[in-house]
Amino acid sequence: MSILTQHHRVLVGLVGLSLVLKLGAFASIWCIDPQRVVTGDTASYENPARALVATGRFAAGPDRADEPETLRTPGYPLFLAALYAPFGERRDLVVVVQVLLSSATVLLLYGLGTRLSTPRAALAAAGLLVLDPLSFVYSQLLFSESLFTFVLLVAAWCAVAQLGGGPVWWSGLFGLSLAAATLVRPIAYYLIVPSIVGFALYGLTGLGWTRREVVTATLLLLLPWCILVEGWRVRNFRATGSAAFSHIQAYNLLWYRGAGIVAIRDGVSFEEAQTRTAAALPNMTGWSATEVSARYASEGQRLIRDHPVPFLRNQLFGLGKIIAGPGRSDLEHYVAGVPYATVAPEAVRLSRGWLTSGRADDMASRLVIVYSVAYLVLLYSAAGWGLVATRRRDAGWAGLFFLGGVGLYLLVMAAGPESYARFRVPVTPVLALFAGRGLDAVYSTRRRAG
Repeated sequence: MSILTQHHRVLVGLVGLSLVLKLGAFASIWCIDPQRVVTGDTASYENPARALVATGRFAAGPDRADEPETLRTPGYPLFLAALYAPFGERRDLVVVVQVLLSSATVLLLYGLGTRLSTPRAALAAAGLLVLDPLSFVYSQLLFSESLFTFVLLVAAWCAVAQLGGGPVWWSGLFGLSLAAATLVRPIAYYLIVPSIVGFALYGLTGLGWTRREVVTATLLLLLPWCILVEGWRVRNFRATGSAAFSHIQAYNLLWYRGAGIVAIRDGVSFEEAQTRTAAALPNMTGWSATEVSARYASEGQRLIRDHPVPFLRNQLFGLGKIIAGPGRSDLEHYVAGVPYATVAPEAVRLSRGWLTSGRADDMASRLVIVYSVAYLVLLYSAAGWGLVATRRRDAGWAGLFFLGGVGLYLLVMAAGPESYARFRVPVTPVLALFAGRGLDAVYSTRRRAG
């Protein structure tokens, strides 16, 4: 039996165990309380999906078919509609499909790991992703995280294939999958610019491309992006008069970034800051969604310009919550059925209960939070060692650099007063990849020393 075959057997065992645990946990939770798969934002995805099924329009809801939906991009609602149309509103089916996607993500990560590291490091990365408690939970919540992570990893696979010297047409597949990921979550919107620049520069200097090949790769990358992503902006402009890709950006800019600044400036709670922010706005009755969104954006930008230091402070604090947060609100909601409102992460300041359970009588909640903290310690320790052990001369260093850049981009773009551990989910595969390299390096060092 070859070493590679042994690794494959272990991988199959890991994925099989992951499926059994996730589906078993879901079956148990579904019998106890089907509402635990629902989050505060679920309705904002389901309503456009229902409108698509009932009217064929991407609208705010089936009863508001003439009101175009502009806060949510179409990726996740289309995913829901594709399941709701033939099978009815079967939330349990959505979760089963998301569990399958999360398992496919593990397989994709292993494949990436074998391209960029050793099979042993790839297997360790896959194992660490299986062990991630938040990836486990979000595979079973009606939220876009599992779908986004899967599609983003498909894009990473295509990019690594191209950077590894694959045919130029891999650029087109990368552009297609990156556009699809952006339609699922608009946070990926600005990845296109560094991707084009990076592909062109590495193609010329690292792959020996001619100028014609650089132009071809760039056009292949841009074509699906222009059709899908910029095409969606054209749709928004025709429907609302605004070419914004999503109005959620303007909403977040005022009600989270701006309100976070007001909270620090006035020394009040985040909730009070949002109230004061609302009071400072004019009466917008009768305004169109485009006009409201434009006012939100201008007010948010003004607050950032006038108070850059509180803004940066909030951004750094949000980054800290993404990186170090154990996911208390999600874990307690899923494990113990605790409503999100009672354990929501602090928006501006950390509470004493940040790393503890809000349910003193629930041992399962306490244990799962302790497990989450221990997992983060292992993940970051191993990832740090893997990063230190990575050298420019290593095979696949360009792919590793690309993945590290994507992970850093997602962390920075997601940071803000509203940030919490959920935003770490699509970054965890990148961390696991470097952590797998770190664990492999430790194993190799001890083996040589022994």
